[in-house]
Amino acid sequence: RPYSTGFDSGSADSVCTLVEGVEGLIQVTTANGPFAGSHHLTMDDSVNGGSFSTNSASLKVNASTQSQITLSFRWKHFSDETHTQDGVFISGNGGASFTKIYDLNGGSTPANQWQNVTIDLDQAAASAGVGLTSTFVIRIQQHDNWGITSDGFAIDSVTVN
Repeated sequence: RPYSTGFDSGSADSVCTLVEGVEGLIQVTTANGPFAGSHHLTMDDSVNGGSFSTNSASLKVNASTQSQITLSFRWKHFSDETHTQDGVFISGNGGASFTKIYDLNGGSTPANQWQNVTIDLDQAAASAGVGLTSTFVIRIQQHDNWGITSDGFAIDSVTVN
């Protein structure tokens, strides 16, 4: 602790695991306006109107001796990001099971505008009955069936401290 990334190396680091769904597309890219620096992470579908895809970016952190731990990041959606699968999830068992703690719902925010998201992980974990363990995982998840800029979202400036 702390952990932070702006994806400016042009790729995800070893702490961040990216998983694409069936037609998913996750990219560390310069396209579509990063919040800061030169790159950001985008998640969308590789086939417009095809099958729905669930993509995720997971951070594994040792939270067993931590208190007052916060996750913050910048997020923007490109349009139509209103699925219940969109959000931030946590796991205290290394990713064997996850609990949703925050909706990433584009229905209430303007498209293509960066939003600051800050989550008190101590409070969220306690409310969800999830322990802050040595195998704590934070997952940012996106679900859709259209590519950017019709759908999908981007994240940048991720910090856990």
